[in-house]
Amino acid sequence: MKKVYVLAFLLIAVGGIQSAFSQFLVGGGFQYSSNDSGSTKTTTFVIRPIFLYELNDKFDIGGAVSFAMLTNDLPRSSGEYRAWGIEGIARYKLVVLGPFTPFIGASAGFGMYMPKTSGVDDGTTFGLEGAIGGELKLADHVRFFMQLPLVNFEYESQGDRTDFNFGADTVTDHDIDAPRYLAWIQVGILISF
Repeated sequence: MKKVYVLAFLLIAVGGIQSAFSQFLVGGGFQYSSNDSGSTKTTTFVIRPIFLYELNDKFDIGGAVSFAMLTNDLPRSSGEYRAWGIEGIARYKLVVLGPFTPFIGASAGFGMYMPKTSGVDDGTTFGLEGAIGGELKLADHVRFFMQLPLVNFEYESQGDRTDFNFGADTVTDHDIDAPRYLAWIQVGILISF
């Protein structure tokens, strides 16, 4: 019986926290990156289902799951990789300008990648990112979004190798084997309900 009272209290408390702006946003985005500079050629494609909850008219929190495919021709290693990642997201909306709303965002994520080449170790990566972006309201419940990473930090481990990357760029121009699933321009659609 105590469980019923606790559950009822939690439902009432959570219901009371919601404001007139509270709603769920579900959608997805994709990322594409291709870098061909001399001896390094990397192509990455990422599909990223996303969910957000609008706490109020300024703050959104949520998460995403990323699925990536990477092909590279790097001096140290070449091959194809499949990767996945999960991340937590927080966004702050700066101002509403008609149908357009610019925002700043932050995310933290964890990922794993598996090479298709035999004899190459699996790897893990952890990343932090700060970004700017904007939403364009297309209809009552449909929004287009674009986000550009500004600064990122990544820790990567593969076999006996460990890399730390910190950057203010959005192009993979150094010798890494994993997709930076928290980087590159991201575009997608969000649906509110």
